[in-house]
Order: sequence, then C-alpha cells, then structure tokens
Amino acid sequence: MPKDLEKSAVSVTVEEMADQLVGAEMRASRLKRPFAQREVSMRAGVAPSAIENFQRGRLKHAERISGAIKEMYAAFLMRQIAGLELDVARARAVEPARDFRAAEAAIEAARKAIQGERADFEERHSR
Repeated sequence: MPKDLEKSAVSVTVEEMADQLVGAEMRASRLKRPFAQREVSMRAGVAPSAIENFQRGRLKHAERISGAIKEMYAAFLMRQIAGLELDVARARAVEPARDFRAAEAAIEAARKAIQGERADFEERHSR
C-alpha cells in the first residue's frame, strides 16, 4: 500500500466486514437481519449460522470463512467505488467546468489499495 494512503487507511476487522456486508444486504434487499445473514452466508459458501457466530466472535475456526468474507468485502467496496465513479461522471455532465481531479484521484487510490490488498491476500494464501 502506498505510504500516503497507508496513513489514512482505515483498519477494519473481518467481523466488521461481515457486519457491513449483512447491513448492506439488509438495505439492498430490505431483509431482516437473520435473512440477510443467511444470504451473505450462502454467497460465502458457509452454514447460515456461521456468519452470526462469526460476528459474535463465537466461531472457533474463523480462518475458514475469513477469506471468503474478505473477498466479498473487497467486491462490495469495488461496487461502491464504481458507484462513486458514476456519481463523478454525472456531476461532470452537470458541471463541466468544475475540477474533479481530486475526486478521481481519491477513487483511483482506493481502487489500487483494494486491488493491492487482494493481491497480498492471494499471495499469503497461495503458499
């Protein structure tokens, strides 16, 4: 990760990632928490109770699902970035004279940081 981005990076635990994924699923699908947890667990390829137990810190073998959660979270963040890129494109159409370089640079830095984390994760787990 670039040094300037490293200073401003936010550390998120895998449990927090799972919670954010469940929350996003609840908002996107208008599901209640147990159904959203089930949906996230199905996508992660784990038992429905695993996400709830993972979020509560009760899962003994957390490393089994942490990789899937991290990958799902990275994909979630990449979708968020794509949404921001679309917002910038729309804003540029409305205000063509406005300078959007700072926003574009921040989006690109976030994209590279996520891709770098993915590459680091794959390298650590391919050994």
